[in-house]
Amino acid sequence: MSNLYYKRVVINSDQRLNESTTSTNNFSVDIKDSFDLQGISHIAVESVSCSNLQYNINSSNNVIRVDNGGLSVSLTMTQGQYDITQFMTALQALLNTLAPTFTVSQDAITKKLLIESTGPQFTFHKASTTMDKVIGLSFGTSVGISSSIVGLVETIIPTNVPNLGGLDAVFFHSRQLAGHSASNATVGTISLLSYMSFFDIPFGGSGTRYVNDIEMSKIRYSQPRNISVIDIKARDVNGNLVELQNSPVQIIIRCYYSIE
Repeated sequence: MSNLYYKRVVINSDQRLNESTTSTNNFSVDIKDSFDLQGISHIAVESVSCSNLQYNINSSNNVIRVDNGGLSVSLTMTQGQYDITQFMTALQALLNTLAPTFTVSQDAITKKLLIESTGPQFTFHKASTTMDKVIGLSFGTSVGISSSIVGLVETIIPTNVPNLGGLDAVFFHSRQLAGHSASNATVGTISLLSYMSFFDIPFGGSGTRYVNDIEMSKIRYSQPRNISVIDIKARDVNGNLVELQNSPVQIIIRCYYSIE
């Protein structure tokens, strides 16, 4: 008859193998345990901790492709943490690099943006545009959204209000620990180890998710495996690496093994 035991393992990004990396969204640690982490049958996550340091305008949502009077170009907004006033100012300045004819304002009642130009008709293209949800654009099945005349001014009013809420959650992946433990609608099978919601953690804040029901976090292996070098990647729901800047990441897991 075998007895089941477990050993806690602390995974801390400050102890990563390549400390020269500037972000903690992709790192590996060498646990250096040659005995208790051999023949692991399954693991469970106890807690995850990190800070919310991804800008609401980042490399995943800062591009818009615009056609203005026959000139089609992709415009890139500087990454940063914007409030609505700063965002409208930045968007207006970005559009005015095409021609100094644009103004961006917000309806006081609906809170939707009002994008106007005294120049020719302009179009926001679906292809290459990643800023659509931030602005409030809804392309649906269309390939682009063109301005229409409102009071002699070319105007686009997005379908939705602007979304500057930033990152909703961070998902921690690990091929070594999680294998093909989960799947999603974007990429299919993923190596999801655990996750953490940023719902109540504002930009710059830190938080910890404690797993109250350890059974719910267990990942069981088809064959016992040895645990040594552990890889961790912090991703958003679409699989993009999350920019955590210099935020330490700490994950505490239980590694279960049997002794006859």
